[in-house]
Formats: sequence, C-alpha cells, structure tokens
Amino acid sequence: MQASLESDRVRILAEIAADIGHAQLSLGIKEALVASAEHEAQQALVLVRQHIDSGTGSAALQDSSALNAARACVKASNVAFAAGMYRKVERYTTMQHALFGKVLGPNHPDTLESRLFLGMSLGFQGKHATAEGIQSEVRRSVVGQTLGQLFGLLY
Repeated sequence: MQASLESDRVRILAEIAADIGHAQLSLGIKEALVASAEHEAQQALVLVRQHIDSGTGSAALQDSSALNAARACVKASNVAFAAGMYRKVERYTTMQHALFGKVLGPNHPDTLESRLFLGMSLGFQGKHATAEGIQSEVRRSVVGQTLGQLFGLLY
C-alpha cells in the first residue's frame, strides 16, 4: 500500500509539473516530488538487496527486482533532473546504470542511456572532462547499432 501511495504521489506531482512547466514549480513541490521518487527508489533497492543477500528467489526474481529498482532510479533521476538537483541525478543514474548493466548487459540501450544521462548530470555539475569522457564512451559503444537505435538513444 505504501509503495502505491508513493507511486501515486510521484505520478500526480509529475502531471502537475507537465501541466504548469518545470520552471513554474515551487521549491516545496520540487522537493516533495524528489523525496517521493527517492523514497520509491530506496524501497526498490532494499528489495534487491534482500533478494541478493538472502539468496532467496530465483535468478529471474533477482533480475526482476533489479530491473524494478533500476526503473525506480530512472524516475528518481528524472525528477531530480527536472528540479535541478544534479548530485542526486548522478547518484541515481549511477545506480540505474549498474543495475541495467548487471541484468541487461553493457550494450543494452537502457544501460547506455543511463550512462549518457550520468555524463549529462556530471556536465551540469561542471565536471566537463569526466562528462565528455563518459559521453564519448557511449558514442563508441553504439557504433555498429542500427541508425534508428542510435537516433533514438542520442536524441
């Protein structure tokens, strides 16, 4: 029930942001939106740790909970990005990249996209050399993918 309430709160606040624009959101609403998304991501990460640490459940269950946690981290990083909280974006994109990479592999579009967003968040923090290095890695990784996949990932 709690996870559902948090998801609903994040969804409603995201809809408000879409309606009035991110620039118009008050600081309080931005902070509440980020806190809700972070809470949801942290809950999902706890489940992943429980499955892995206890050794319970199949590999498929562990992968499923890892993907759910990665998606919750995507939501948290997107909301933090919209609020201009780039350190939080860095933290959640790092986690989502590790989770997607573990389950989907290093060249999966979700893994590469999370890596690209990590580079962007570092750039917004003024860490330009590191950001460019990461973005160059992503560009090199997608060489050989179809033009449609490449276009969808980078734009």
